[in-house]
Amino acid sequence: MNNKNKHTMIKLFERLKAHYRKKGKWALFFDILFYGLILLFLIPGTRKKIAPLFIKSTLHPPLSIHAPANDKLSEADFQWPLQDISGNSYYLAQDEGKVIFLNFWATWCPPCIAELPSIQRLYDHYGEKISFVLVSQEKPEVVQAFLQKNHYTFPVHIQTIQSPPIFQTRSIPTSFIISPEGKIVMEKKGAAKWDSKKVVRFIDKMVERNR
Repeated sequence: MNNKNKHTMIKLFERLKAHYRKKGKWALFFDILFYGLILLFLIPGTRKKIAPLFIKSTLHPPLSIHAPANDKLSEADFQWPLQDISGNSYYLAQDEGKVIFLNFWATWCPPCIAELPSIQRLYDHYGEKISFVLVSQEKPEVVQAFLQKNHYTFPVHIQTIQSPPIFQTRSIPTSFIISPEGKIVMEKKGAAKWDSKKVVRFIDKMVERNR
């Protein structure tokens, strides 16, 4: 390193010292933490583990009840064929007349991974009172290994053909709540906190009305 470069480095170091002397120790700590997180996100293997944790800390309930304009499922929509991870056939029609929580997700999707614990808690809360249909396009063995590793017990189904237009989305996770009358009463693109009091109250009203 020549004298000019040494002089430049010394000046830069002195400026940094002066900068953090003014800001204080806490500012230095948070700056180090911030840049450390950026570095972790740049590493592919680490990013996959860190991203869901970061997203999970920012999750909130769906802000509003939103449903598409064409919100009524047709008979063909209910006959959309899926398979459970054991290879058994499943149709939404098997749970027609119940509240259905339908979610599109993948094991490689950080926002999906971030919201799954809240979906598991929602499933633990309702059990068989409502129907949970989590849909993945991955291989059954990949999904099964992921569920076992994370101790998830909610039902997962494999998508083998294109979903009906009413469910088609370009992003995951995307979730739909279908009423006992067969209407989409909530559509949410992106991760959410699904076991929130707001969501539980919303579902409870439909469950009580359907008794």
